[in-house]
Amino acid sequence: MKLFTGPLETLSEYRELKEDIRTGKLPAYVDGCVDSQKCHWMSSVARDYPLKLIVTYSETRAKALYEDYRFFDRDTLLYPARDVIFYSADVHSHLLVARRLAVLKRLMTGEIG
Repeated sequence: MKLFTGPLETLSEYRELKEDIRTGKLPAYVDGCVDSQKCHWMSSVARDYPLKLIVTYSETRAKALYEDYRFFDRDTLLYPARDVIFYSADVHSHLLVARRLAVLKRLMTGEIG
């Protein structure tokens, strides 16, 4: 992984961000990354922490980030959003609930991180 983090460690912005997170100067904000760089930065900055939570604005974006982030960390989970179309229907699949519970179970039992 040093291959991916080494170049970042030469950047003063990267070192400052890591120090701010370490000392609790939060929330931290990074601007100017293109989409292909975001997961690289997130995985590098947070590599010393066992659990990371990435929140985004849509399920489509969450799935894209999930796929990109898995390149850097294979032990990555996606907590599925509720199905808006069928959420109020009388009959809906329990697959969504099962997937959500599987993610929560792995987090609660420490099977991730």
